[in-house]
Parts: sequence; structure tokens; C-alpha cells
Amino acid sequence: MHVHGFVIMTNHIHLVVSASGKQTLSEVIGNFKSFIATSILKDLPKSNESRREWLMYMFGFFAKKNQRPSAHQFWQTDNHPVDLYTAKVIQQKLNYIHNNPIRANWVRMAQHYIYSSASNYLDEGRGMLKVEILDEFYSFG
Repeated sequence: MHVHGFVIMTNHIHLVVSASGKQTLSEVIGNFKSFIATSILKDLPKSNESRREWLMYMFGFFAKKNQRPSAHQFWQTDNHPVDLYTAKVIQQKLNYIHNNPIRANWVRMAQHYIYSSASNYLDEGRGMLKVEILDEFYSFG
């Protein structure tokens, strides 16, 4: 998976990603979601998170409503993919996801939110995680 942009909010995540190689983008995203869920469900019970028991209960509760047999459900079962087919659409989506923390009134400037790739694009590549910058497609606006 090639990560070009992301923002992690309290109840959702936005990704601008691509895939290369033999796996489809859908398969890559499925593997990503599986890895994240497995890691969190393994580490959460041992963590100092004050809501860990409640969170584990909720993951179990939602798993019972799912048709797939599982003890816990971390992710919703659907995705909302958008085909990024032009430079204009890529720019619009990167601007949209990077402005999520501003719309939530968490920061005044997108690059100040550390759980986002905005600082990779807007602050001389100083993001928390390395992303594959799409320079030719991005201008902040």
C-alpha cells in the first residue's frame, strides 16, 4: 500500500492510497484493516486505556450483529472508496481530509494536527509518518 495522504479522527480515518503489485487496492485495504484490528484487539486489554473494558465490550457487541463469525468487530464492514481519476479530484480529496481537524475545531492550521499527513505537504515534510507526496497534485486551499 502506498500512502499518499491520511487523517485519523476519533471515529474514522481517511486515506489516500494506491496499490502496486499483485494485490488489488481492495485486498490491500482489507489486509491493512485486518492488521490494525488484530494489533489493537491484542494490545488494548493490556493497555492503560481507561475505557479498555468498555471498548472490548463494544467490539464484542458489534461482532454479534455481524454475519461474519468473529468475537470482536473493530471496523465497520463497508468502505467508502472514491476513485481519484484526475489531478483536480486528488487535490480536492487531500484538501478535504487535511481540513477535517480544522472543521472539528481541533486546530487552526491543518499542519498542526499530528495525526494527519498535512504537515508532510505543508510543513517541509515534517509529518509523523512518511507518505508518498503527490507534489504535482497538491496545493493547499
